[in-house]
Amino acid sequence: MKNIRKKLPHVMLLLVFSTFCSCSIWRGLVMDGPKGPDFYDYRHFERDTIYNGDKVFKFPYAVGKSAISHTAKFTVDSLHYTMDSLVNRFLGHDSQLLIIHDDSIVYDHCVAPHMPGQNATIFSVSKSLTSLLCGIAIDEGYIKSVDDPVTKYMPELRKYNATYDKLKIIHLLNMQAGFDFTDIYSLQHLKNLHKMCLLQYGRNYSKVFRHMRFACQPGTKHEYNSAVTGLLSLIIERATGRSYADYMSEKVWKPLGMEQFGWVTLDSRKHHHAHGFGGIGTNAYDLAKIGQLYLNKGVWNGKRIVSEDWVNHSPGESMDNGGYHYNWYLEFNGNKNLTFGSFYALGIGRQFIYVYPKKKVVAVMVSKDSQEPDWLWIPSWLDIICNNRY
Repeated sequence: MKNIRKKLPHVMLLLVFSTFCSCSIWRGLVMDGPKGPDFYDYRHFERDTIYNGDKVFKFPYAVGKSAISHTAKFTVDSLHYTMDSLVNRFLGHDSQLLIIHDDSIVYDHCVAPHMPGQNATIFSVSKSLTSLLCGIAIDEGYIKSVDDPVTKYMPELRKYNATYDKLKIIHLLNMQAGFDFTDIYSLQHLKNLHKMCLLQYGRNYSKVFRHMRFACQPGTKHEYNSAVTGLLSLIIERATGRSYADYMSEKVWKPLGMEQFGWVTLDSRKHHHAHGFGGIGTNAYDLAKIGQLYLNKGVWNGKRIVSEDWVNHSPGESMDNGGYHYNWYLEFNGNKNLTFGSFYALGIGRQFIYVYPKKKVVAVMVSKDSQEPDWLWIPSWLDIICNNRY
């Protein structure tokens, strides 16, 4: 009996440890640590390959006046910077900034240890690529309309919650699902963290939607969260009958002449659900082609990839819904007035695609962690550069 009492605490500890080992929170801690997802997050997960084709396109480098010198001077918030000093101060280490004007690279700068063209996780910029894939699926008739209820493609959802019948594709694209879900990686909020970890680290993230509660009715409130695009990814796969990576490869990666194959992380090999909400791994040069596609209204090298109507809806033309439309942000100033028509995709760590149609500019950044706490400086700063330069 005395020996049993001595061993009891160790047995209890083992039981607790075993419980956490099977838990998505524990899996997240093991894979990414207490700080959450990493720039090279795709290396920790099962992943599917997004293959490129035999024909590769590379942006040429501009020469002459259109190129931006690394010592070019700019003033931001009354402070004076050279182009490189601005990048080195705000982008942090392990990053790349690429600016393209009139189809040519005018600025390309890497901060070590990141290498030019190195693949990295683009986090929530993935949502904007998932939106593109949704637009293509609609063009091809796999998804009939953005006004379709999600239960048209995943009818089993209605048995978990009748509110799913009111949830439409457009609500997913505009972050108006009404889910009781918060993107969070802090141990201080275990309830919300558990849900997030089921999505990010669970071995079958479709289970998230079996237990999803609605905080409000779909379409009534804009509230950003990754579960929304997770559901959209599942619907695209269900509607097309194709894996996310396979469909992305055929419809985007190969037609755009991507330089490298990409990846999308999976919940597991068994269930094979793609993390279309934040798991794509690619590089700055290939990511810029997505921006260029949107700049060209959905056309690449004379071939239509996605309808012009879809591209026009993506940034939208108003600040309704917080300026967020079809998984893209419309740029605005501090007074929430429209500025110059630029728009962008954004991910944690300051991954972004920036598009300024009037100036024919596309900019891309991949970064392990920007040093600037306020992400709004990125499009505003690029607006300044474009308006001063072009």
